[in-house]
Formats: sequence, C-alpha cells, structure tokens
Amino acid sequence: MTDPYQILGVDYRANEKQIKNAYKKMVKENHPDRFHDPVEIEAANERMTEINAAFDQIMEDRRLGISPQKYAQQTAYYERKKRQEAERASRFRRYSADDYAKYDYAQSSGMDFSFDSQSVRNSIIRGDLAAADSVLNSVREGARSAEWHYLRGLVYEKRGWLNEAYHEVRAATQIDPGNTEYANTFQNMNRSRSGYMTNEKSGSSKADFCVDCCCNGDSCECCCEAGCECCSASTS
Repeated sequence: MTDPYQILGVDYRANEKQIKNAYKKMVKENHPDRFHDPVEIEAANERMTEINAAFDQIMEDRRLGISPQKYAQQTAYYERKKRQEAERASRFRRYSADDYAKYDYAQSSGMDFSFDSQSVRNSIIRGDLAAADSVLNSVREGARSAEWHYLRGLVYEKRGWLNEAYHEVRAATQIDPGNTEYANTFQNMNRSRSGYMTNEKSGSSKADFCVDCCCNGDSCECCCEAGCECCSASTS
C-alpha cells in the first residue's frame, strides 16, 4: 500500500488546509499541459493519477475517521526492511568480471586454491615451520602448484636446507614463469650460489655441491649464474 501522505509531501498531522494546499501545488507542478514532449506528457499523466489518488485517499480516510498512523507504521516497516536488506547485501562481496578474470589467470598460472597459502606464509614469518609443514603436507602430490613449491622452498631455506630450497623454488618458476616474486627469489638464490660457499649441512665445498645438483650422467649443465669448477671442467 502506497503512503498517500508521502506522495503529497505532507506530515501525518497536517490539517485539511495544508493538505489541500500541498495537493494544488503538486497539480500545478505536474499538470500535463506544462509539457510538450509526448514522453513527458505521458509521465505527467501517470504522476497526476498518483497525486489524485493520494488526495482522495486522505480525504476519504479523514471523512471515515481513519488514523494516518497505519501509513506511518507501514512506512517505518518498509524502511526498516530496506535497511536490513542493504546491511545483509553489504556482508557479501560482489565479484566483478575483473575478479573472475583474475581468478582464471591465477588458475592458469598454477596458483593453488586447495590450501590456505596465506596461513603458510604467516607461519613462515612467525618461524612456526611445523605449522607451515602441516598445511603443505595436507596437499596431495597431484595438486601441488607453483605456490606450493615456492612456500615449501621457503620452509627449506628457513631450515638451512639450501639445496632442497633451491630445487623447490626453481620448480615454482618453471610452473609459473611470469611470477616476479618467484623469479626474484630464485635469482637471489642463484647469486648466493655463485660464490665459493661451504655447505653447512654436509661440510662439502660448493664444487662438490654443484656436482651433486647439476651433473647428470655424461652431461653437466651449470645451474649457477657465474659458472663453477665442475661445469668448467666438463666443457673444457
């Protein structure tokens, strides 16, 4: 039911004279004779029908002694309902076409939505490597994406297992070569491997370390930016 008082723009406590004055003003402003465009004339006719019905309803209610309170209660109800619906809608994010496009790109780039990667990152930052391992280990082997390998590499690096960390991060860059975070981390690992370093875990030199990770049978492919003794020997 439409509130006739709102249509005429008058208060529920307005007297008959105020209601009639408001009605006359609305008629003057919306009369079809004021317009020339057919579309505007049609719209004015619709407004006049609404205005006349609102005025007649108010006059009839007052003649019968019906309180306008019913309109006030009804208006308050619908306004409250409208606010509730708006609040409910605001709790849910509305995804745009761009959001879905990003999701599609992420999937094609090998990002893994089967585990909470942010919680793993937070665990690594806190130094809680056991918690990070727990989440990573829950991901089945066939679902391990670039993000999974990258985070596994960070866990290994935190533990000082540099060889394992290197291979995991390299796997991440191979799955998602366009990811700058993975690429930058891999480059930094390459730089740290380019000097003559001692593997703290085994006590072997970098030459021995590089033989272990680079050479495969009769071929030897250098995995270090600056080259290393084993690779130089194999190609000379």
